[in-house]
Amino acid sequence: MDSLVDLLGEGNAGSNVELVSMAISNLCASSLNRKAFGSRCVNSLLSLLTAEVENKTGAARCACLALASACQNSPENQEVVRSYRGLQPLLDLLDKDSVAGPSAQALSSICRNNQRCQSDLMYYGGTKSLLKVIDRDPTTAAALHVAQALASLCEDNPSACESIRSTGGVSTLVNMLNSAGHPSGSQAIRVLSLLCRQSDASVEEIRQAEAKQSMVSLLSVNPAAPAAEAVAIVIAATCSKDNENRVQLAAIGAVPPLVAILHAVPDEPAAGEACRALKALCVDNYDNQVTVTKEGAIHGLAKLLRTVPTQTEAAYAANALAALCNSFTGKFLMSQGAVSALAAILHLGRDLPAYEDAAIALEAYRRSCVRTAPEK
Repeated sequence: MDSLVDLLGEGNAGSNVELVSMAISNLCASSLNRKAFGSRCVNSLLSLLTAEVENKTGAARCACLALASACQNSPENQEVVRSYRGLQPLLDLLDKDSVAGPSAQALSSICRNNQRCQSDLMYYGGTKSLLKVIDRDPTTAAALHVAQALASLCEDNPSACESIRSTGGVSTLVNMLNSAGHPSGSQAIRVLSLLCRQSDASVEEIRQAEAKQSMVSLLSVNPAAPAAEAVAIVIAATCSKDNENRVQLAAIGAVPPLVAILHAVPDEPAAGEACRALKALCVDNYDNQVTVTKEGAIHGLAKLLRTVPTQTEAAYAANALAALCNSFTGKFLMSQGAVSALAAILHLGRDLPAYEDAAIALEAYRRSCVRTAPEK
């Protein structure tokens, strides 16, 4: 590593500057080599972002990729880049289509799980600069990398989420979702799901956007994919207080792929998010309750209760079953094993996350049986 840094620092790399940068990038794929990455190497790579060298664009691209590799899961290297004011030149490169993708990759790696780097990026106006890349063309590889950078920026960071929303990020990401196929659409919905978790204002903007068909299409591609979980999060958030949205999403086919998640990954967090989405679709909506039941959701929810009875996902499943109960669906809770699965949760004890929700679901089932009992 030191000899490569010497080549860059002393200007001896000549026309091989790209090869030297890529060699550093490849070496930094190892966590041990990332530890050897220090301030000299950062300074040399940052200088390549603006240096007048042969094939300037190629050198900048390779330097960005080396920085991305070196800062991956490395708070120490992230801090070195930040302290050397490396964020600003990387943001400047976003204006150049030929370098925007690698620059976004570097920014994503530098800002991941690092509040100080995230704060600096926002201070430099980085949110707006990133969104501009997607606005230019949401179907490019650069736009995909920018969406990844936005996801790194706003995970567990309400300030970043608000920065994205307030600079028009929701409409930009919805446009990306509607314009680009998988995997760009998958990254767009991931960021939208993160915004939903942090901001009611973002939920309202997404609710009003024309994104429903694209979300359902993405949901149908692969129920086991991370994008399916993100879509379920957005559906749950946007339907929680909007019956019109519930009706529209059910009408365009949101229910079958959500049920498919329950069967595809019953022991994954995605199943819990699918439960929350199904509950949101069913609250105070008899037609959706019937549709969800006919699609086999009760069997999937009961399966989830039996698979992960001690986890939070079981509580989400019990919640969904409670929302499903009506005069038509109640009989299916018994025949498809949901009642016994809920009762088993109660027998396991009050300390379980799902205990109270299971009790509520069983009470909802009891009331549905009373409503359907014949008059004497």
